[in-house]
Amino acid sequence: MRKATVLINVIIIMVMLNILVLSVFIMNKNVVNSRYMAITDKANDIYSNSKEQIVDFLIYDIFKEALYDLKKHYDKGNTEQIGDNLSTFTGIKIRNLSRDIDYELKKELQGLTTSEIELSKSIIEFRLSYKKYDNKEIYYNYVLKLPDFSKEEDIEKLKSGQIDAIYNEYKQSIIDKKISN
Repeated sequence: MRKATVLINVIIIMVMLNILVLSVFIMNKNVVNSRYMAITDKANDIYSNSKEQIVDFLIYDIFKEALYDLKKHYDKGNTEQIGDNLSTFTGIKIRNLSRDIDYELKKELQGLTTSEIELSKSIIEFRLSYKKYDNKEIYYNYVLKLPDFSKEEDIEKLKSGQIDAIYNEYKQSIIDKKISN
């Protein structure tokens, strides 16, 4: 009888240990899965944010190219309405943005499209859209505030070809507003 009691106690202890080991494995699996999901979500967020940064850098590049176009325009003797010309050159380049980006960026920015561009003095408003990793369409309403070159020193910098100085001075204020859906 004593041996049977000991055997029953050993079986009960083994069952309890098995339950304990299985619960630890199940909890560990859930922790690993939740870590995996957290890492996956973070990676997808970084990927989406990098697309957003790519679009912002494209806009900054467009502004810089428009400054170079303005310099060429100015060199030809067309000095009137410098701020309006900058807005025009920038607007033309933004209108062609989805067509002009290179093949690698087209793969990154699937379906990048630009809406109608509204120009009013030194303000440019437009909407960009592209697809996220999960094929969800993202819209950004941009408002660009371009310098109007009312300061004489800006015109002097433009005359002397200091495009990088002008670009660096105004870069932070170019994207005035960016509202996403």
